[in-house]
Amino acid sequence: MHHWNEDKADNRNENLVVCPDKKYHALLHKRARALDACGNASWRPCVLCKRYDDVNNMKPNQASYRHAKCHSEYMKHRNSTKEK
Repeated sequence: MHHWNEDKADNRNENLVVCPDKKYHALLHKRARALDACGNASWRPCVLCKRYDDVNNMKPNQASYRHAKCHSEYMKHRNSTKEK
């Protein structure tokens, strides 16, 4: 069960969502965090800069997303520290 208002003591029917599995329940929390952070439940955070954006503007990275520019800067920094 998922509580819309995140109050586990509030078991009114209108506050509960039946989740078929844990993965769906986690998705509801992920979408709620995105909605709170940026106003769009479908956007995801870049793992590098932490800014929320449309996934179409980012590249998938396993179970997360990253901006191409952020990844490029990350790799430059990573490579420069390896050479020392």
